[in-house]
Amino acid sequence: MGLSAKAAGARVLGFSIVAAGLCAIVALLQNRFHFSLLYPIAFGLAVCSIGIGLYSLPFRLYPNAVAYVCRLTGCFATLDQHSSDSDAIILTVLVGFGFAFLLKLPNDLLTQTLKDKKLTYGNSMFFFVRFTGCSVGITISNTVFVMRWMKLLPIGSGVDAHAVDWKALHEIEDIRLRESVLAALAASLSVSFGRPSSVLREAHRLSS
Repeated sequence: MGLSAKAAGARVLGFSIVAAGLCAIVALLQNRFHFSLLYPIAFGLAVCSIGIGLYSLPFRLYPNAVAYVCRLTGCFATLDQHSSDSDAIILTVLVGFGFAFLLKLPNDLLTQTLKDKKLTYGNSMFFFVRFTGCSVGITISNTVFVMRWMKLLPIGSGVDAHAVDWKALHEIEDIRLRESVLAALAASLSVSFGRPSSVLREAHRLSS
């Protein structure tokens, strides 16, 4: 959306801070009170699916649906080319809050379930599946984004869909063309976020 690397990094910094900080607190509480792990994991999946789902609902395309969800979650808008820094920070913090429950607790649940002699194999498979899932998820999301971007990019825009200088999009002189290109970019990103949100919702349903 034309942001510098520092500005883009600052927008997503809330995710890392909240996820890392809250993860440690959740782990300390779990070690102290030994509560059931299934419910906080389901809660984390639900929060992540809501947060990432808000990324995939452009406010100007689905104003009624987004307004309803935003009233439930306390957010006021979803992300597109007109979003403010506060919108981006609120949503990244929301996703980071849910993700904090998914960093350590699933592994704890696995270690509690398996017998001692199978813990080594279980932990190895857990992290194999986790990192493989991340790689596959990134690949699918990127493929969805590229396909959608190529389809929505205005004809005659002069923008090469395969080799884009993203920061230069804000420098397009024709205002209407610039808005159309940025809207296509926002919609493409929204669709790519919508796929993992659907997976998270299904995972939450299965874990509940």
